[in-house]
Amino acid sequence: MLQAREPNEFARASSHSSSSHSDGPLFLGLALLAGFAGGLMAFLTPHSAAGWSETGLRHGLLLDFFVIAPAFLGGLGRLLLPAQLKRSSMALPGFDHAGIALLATGLALLLSSEWLGATCLLLAVLAWAGGMFAVSIGTIASVLEDRPDRFRALSPFVWSQFLTASAFIVVLPVLSAGVVRVGLGSMPAEAALDRLLHVFRVPELALSILPALGIAADMIFRRDRNVPALLTGIMALMSLGTAIVWAHGVINGVRDFVPLEIFGVAVPTLVLIAAFCVSLWSVRSSASLPLFWSFGALLLFSAGWLLRILPQGQTDLHSAALFGAIFALFGGCYRWLQEAQNNAVPRWVGMVHLQITALGVVCSFLPMAGLHHFGEAVMGVSLLCAIPLAWRITMAQREQKLAVMS
Repeated sequence: MLQAREPNEFARASSHSSSSHSDGPLFLGLALLAGFAGGLMAFLTPHSAAGWSETGLRHGLLLDFFVIAPAFLGGLGRLLLPAQLKRSSMALPGFDHAGIALLATGLALLLSSEWLGATCLLLAVLAWAGGMFAVSIGTIASVLEDRPDRFRALSPFVWSQFLTASAFIVVLPVLSAGVVRVGLGSMPAEAALDRLLHVFRVPELALSILPALGIAADMIFRRDRNVPALLTGIMALMSLGTAIVWAHGVINGVRDFVPLEIFGVAVPTLVLIAAFCVSLWSVRSSASLPLFWSFGALLLFSAGWLLRILPQGQTDLHSAALFGAIFALFGGCYRWLQEAQNNAVPRWVGMVHLQITALGVVCSFLPMAGLHHFGEAVMGVSLLCAIPLAWRITMAQREQKLAVMS
């Protein structure tokens, strides 16, 4: 049975964490800005134009680094984590503020790198790494400080946040060291950074999929029972297991991470999706709007691994993972508004948004150039739909803060 937390319980838990919640929209706004910039860059730049590889590098950095990770760990993490841990605020709010500042600085450097040179591109990645390191420290400290007596009592969402943050602590120093080495080397910075990011693709894929699966799992599994040990173990394998093996391989000069991608990301992801489908089969209550978004995420993750066997499989898998994470992200935002007392979004609004996003995804995967550009434009409309959603979240938080003050 799918069981949601009672709105009054959620309101009581979240009403004491307005300071933490205020950081959530800032992270989401930063991710939204990066998404618009990346989408506009891809839409306005012809694929056959000279220098497309450098533009594609900046486009990939915007979407992979400055959208997914800040939105999940910073945005949804700061919106949902305090209430689930029943704490008044994040344990280290100063780290969150530093994370926002560093991520904003990195985004500004990345957007300026085309005119100011490749050094700004390297500094942007370092600033992103520093920002995500600070956010990860805040997440880990909050979970450890106010966890229940047993770790198994943590919800799937909290587990996914904790394990993703722990994996970032492992991989970010290795990535930063690689970026510094690129800056000190003689090879052109853009080409060397592109090679480094290609090596980083496996942990990046795992750390994009895991928090999205955590959102889906939290909507599917009952919140009032212990998380199955198998589920927790698979999440740990995807996050810490993949991160540690990858870091060891990079330090020892390994360049082929296909086996790690298969056994550290693909197999655990498909096992989790199969477990979710079995749980969905037993759901008796009417499907909620966030559950529809989660189902879209699971479908895209499954399709991505099937597309991986095609000639352009790596690109298709990357696109499917990105779109699946976006579906899970929107599902988490609608869920927060649904659980916040008197702040639910009309169902038809969310369904229209869902259909627009699904149309953009389908068109983006079709091989015809015209439909591909049409899909990118439709995804831009989907991001525009996220603006009133973010505004509604901000207003809901303001109402909660005024209620506490009164």
